[in-house]
Amino acid sequence: DEAQQPENALRVKQKLETNYIEQENLFPLPALQIAIASDYEALNQLDQAKEKYQQAYLLAFSLQEFSLASDALHKLATLYRSNNQPNIALQIYQQLLLVEQQSFNKYGLMTTYDQIGQIYLEQNNYAQAVAAFQQGLRLAQLLDYNIIYFVTKIQETTQLSSQ
Repeated sequence: DEAQQPENALRVKQKLETNYIEQENLFPLPALQIAIASDYEALNQLDQAKEKYQQAYLLAFSLQEFSLASDALHKLATLYRSNNQPNIALQIYQQLLLVEQQSFNKYGLMTTYDQIGQIYLEQNNYAQAVAAFQQGLRLAQLLDYNIIYFVTKIQETTQLSSQ
């Protein structure tokens, strides 16, 4: 019975999405599309999830709903990363940097640089990882938040690169 719940939730949300589109009521759509994508993920329908996150991002961005655009891109990048597609995740994180810059979200920029640094670190691309962590540190200093974390990441990555 519980296995049916995500499918039922998905059907209801899809009907709601269709209604919004027919009524040309676009503003609630990005959040709904993110929820639909999450349901697809729960059902392990990853291609549909990726497509829906992408739709949510594009619509949210065009509506200048930058926090929703950011959320959709972050979830999309996480999905690619968890499916061993780090290079695609990196491209999405680069796009996310642009969204965070446009919305003046320094915290979002900082966490995105951290994610980029983590991927480069996993790929043993130490120079790129250090560069990303340095960008994160610069923002951490502006925010007076997580400074020690970034200093430590830079030191650890620099040590790894000299081995």
